[in-house]
Amino acid sequence: MKKTIYIYLEGEGTDVWRHTTGKRIKDDIYLIEAPSDYDPKIEKWQFKPNTKVHCKLKELSSGKYLVAFKQF
Repeated sequence: MKKTIYIYLEGEGTDVWRHTTGKRIKDDIYLIEAPSDYDPKIEKWQFKPNTKVHCKLKELSSGKYLVAFKQF
């Protein structure tokens, strides 16, 4: 099952989160998928596409979202 997950962007000077899709593997573990406009030269993601990560709900400025917080 795919879900929208948020990935922290490093080096932005302020907290910035990028949404993408993740394929649920089991429990809180997801495989990050790259959107068609992904460009690692422009955005430095905390976890790169095709990485397995643990996700949890986190309160961001506009509500609660599923975020990647640790590599599996």
